[in-house]
Amino acid sequence: LISYVVPMYNAERYVERCVKSLFAQTYKNIEYIFVDDCSQDSTVESLRKILNEHPREGNIRVLELDENVGSAIARAKGIAVSNGAYIMFCDVDDYMEPDMAENLVNVAVAQDCDIVVSSYFVNSATDETVVNIADGNEIDINININININDVPINTLYFALWNKLFRAELLKSDSLSDVIKINCWDDLCLVARVYALAKKVVRVSTPYYHYRHSAENATLTQQRHEVRLEDHLACAEYVVKWFESNGYSEKYATFLKFLKFTSKIKMLRGKKIDVKRWKRTFPEANCGIMGYKHVGVAYRICFFALSVLPSWLSQTIANVIVKFRS
Repeated sequence: LISYVVPMYNAERYVERCVKSLFAQTYKNIEYIFVDDCSQDSTVESLRKILNEHPREGNIRVLELDENVGSAIARAKGIAVSNGAYIMFCDVDDYMEPDMAENLVNVAVAQDCDIVVSSYFVNSATDETVVNIADGNEIDINININININDVPINTLYFALWNKLFRAELLKSDSLSDVIKINCWDDLCLVARVYALAKKVVRVSTPYYHYRHSAENATLTQQRHEVRLEDHLACAEYVVKWFESNGYSEKYATFLKFLKFTSKIKMLRGKKIDVKRWKRTFPEANCGIMGYKHVGVAYRICFFALSVLPSWLSQTIANVIVKFRS
């Protein structure tokens, strides 16, 4: 049994396409858990209409929360009531190929692995691209059994929930029971810890999941710049403490250092660049900037310069850059 957990919030425009792609899965032993995070639109009504049009017995649950708790907690509530041996996730404004569940669970069973990670599509209003995790169209397990998070970039491909299949007992581990209330990087907050617990992770280069990217999303991202920054910092602090308390901080020291560095980058973006805050936040992450191989060389040089120049000079340069851009 696979459990599909789908958090929902104000998604009346997208829920139909998402649910239809879920119900079109060629793998039939699936339970669907929809968790509505107190939507203010007709998301739930739209969902129930689809369910009435496509009736299924015994494998659908709809949880309606009484208050808005955020995506991380809503997702955790779905995990808690799931019954599957494996768990998959879907964002309600996205959709997937009909053979996604079948192919990923077949890999998980055949390889006896804890996590299967796949490539994915990025869909805009006019274009579709593929974000590849490996070359070719075959299973790629040349990764020394596990994906080592010391070696991978901190990006959507490796740290989103929706392009992966997880062994359920891993997600239900007692050490993962605590949930931090953030809405940005909540995927990373969970996935990073699951990687640490996993014994075997397999990559599949075939894309199955369609991630929707729109101008609306980009605008919201800009509007929430400060909120996203605070979520990133909270996530980094939480993950670092979890790795320390569970005995993984030494093994994954490289990942944790880069996580700290990445979490504060937004301090140097946008219209309000704050070099002083950037320097005093996780200062240990500024040591060895030139060794961050997943950051472009030009950016590394800029970050290094900011880290060694006096704060007043760095801030002056940053202000000039912002003024020039505007």
